[in-house]
Amino acid sequence: MKTLSIILLSLIMILAGCKNEANSITGTYSSMHFVRQGGGAMDLRLSPTNNPNQLQAIVSNYNYRDTTIRIVIDNNVDSAPCFIAFKKALSSEIDIAGNFQQSTLPTGTWAYVYVSGNGKDTEVTNTELRKTLLQFEQLVVNKIQ
Repeated sequence: MKTLSIILLSLIMILAGCKNEANSITGTYSSMHFVRQGGGAMDLRLSPTNNPNQLQAIVSNYNYRDTTIRIVIDNNVDSAPCFIAFKKALSSEIDIAGNFQQSTLPTGTWAYVYVSGNGKDTEVTNTELRKTLLQFEQLVVNKIQ
């Protein structure tokens, strides 16, 4: 009985030390979906083009107005980190899961970043990845203005 208890205790310690991969999200995705609610409302979808140095942004809502604006974003010195993060997120080379949680306050502005594939949007909660992908919003706004 003592041996069984020691084995059981050892097994529990081993399992407790294992890395938890339950929050890891993998898959391949075809585009990124960005939604800003509140001030500066925007809804856009970002997808690759045939040119590996360009991405296509389709804006369907801008400043509370439904619209259709097609923008091409070029890979340059300013956008290179965004391009790298985008490609890694779509191919699951970087984990999109993390610990970011949206504010639940009833006022303000909220930005949601999703990767999309197979007709489904999956929210990006990896804080560093989100920060980088959120830079596409400003790149798009700069092109619209």
